[in-house]
Amino acid sequence: MQHVSGVSHLAVGDLRNWLLNDAVAAAVMAAVVPGIMPEMTATVSKFMRV
Repeated sequence: MQHVSGVSHLAVGDLRNWLLNDAVAAAVMAAVVPGIMPEMTATVSKFMRV
């Protein structure tokens, strides 16, 4: 998956931090989002509720 190659090495907590980072450019975020699987999104969401 080319989309997630820039974030594939991140643990769930690190992915959460990356998604919330204001320094990440919108174009980079838009390029990565299509490659994020629903399971990854659900897990990050659970971390955000804690």
